[in-house]
Amino acid sequence: MPITPAEYPKSGVFGYWVRNSRTDPPFSEWFSYKKYGGKTEAERAARKKDAEIEKLARPANSSHKDVITKSNKSGKVGVDEVIKKDTKNPDNEYLVYLARWFDESGHRKTSQWSAEMYGKTLARKCATFARDNKTTDRAHILRQCDSARRFD
Repeated sequence: MPITPAEYPKSGVFGYWVRNSRTDPPFSEWFSYKKYGGKTEAERAARKKDAEIEKLARPANSSHKDVITKSNKSGKVGVDEVIKKDTKNPDNEYLVYLARWFDESGHRKTSQWSAEMYGKTLARKCATFARDNKTTDRAHILRQCDSARRFD
């Protein structure tokens, strides 16, 4: 958990605040410069205490990873449900699953899968596979996900 430095000259507050909400009860301790003999010593003591408390803390909660939520409709980080408009007929909208990631050189890559063409299940599966494996090779993705196009 964070170690927060605090320096407020007007009120004479100088130190580090160590907090951890993953302990029972939640942990909080103040390390003042004055008590520990200076900024460096206070930081050293705060880091030491933080390491001790971190060993006692329960694992970080990752309850929203790969879960469909209000802001993540696909359930996979880096895979989005997107409503696209047809360029020839703007009144026509269709659903796609769009996978996004960065390659080793830092360039953005995408892989887009139409729910209308592949079905929602297969489109989501292909976009997720593309994201996980960082590949844009559609033939390879389809072979791995499901060679038959299914409609749902």
